Amino acid sequence: MPRPRKPVELLTVSGTFRADRHAGRQAAPKAAHPIGTPPFTLAPAEAAAWREFVGNAAPGVLTSGDRWAVELACRLMVGWQGEGFTNGHVRALLAILTQLGVSLDSRSRVAPVAPVAPSGSPWDRLAARVG
Repeated sequence: MPRPRKPVELLTVSGTFRADRHAGRQAAPKAAHPIGTPPFTLAPAEAAAWREFVGNAAPGVLTSGDRWAVELACRLMVGWQGEGFTNGHVRALLAILTQLGVSLDSRSRVAPVAPVAPSGSPWDRLAARVG
């Protein structure tokens, strides 16, 4: 099975980007809106985990594109404290946390996104809050 291609950002950060080999690759798309408030579908303990997780993240790293992953991580973290938590749950949680840049090693691979200036339209402000 072939090795997956590294994104341009990782190649640049690691110093292995070469214009002659990687010029055709495009940068990965990033959501421009902030992550926002916890989804209303989360239980109170899960919403508290969301606020703690987002509060501990580096500014600009978590965006609206990360909402589902953060929601799943919060549900798993709250489930961790209950019974019935298996090794599969632990592996899933660790994979999500690594992708979101929680560990020291993975934190060096994430890049913050510049915040979007809010527009004057109330509909745009509502869309930014909802995500």
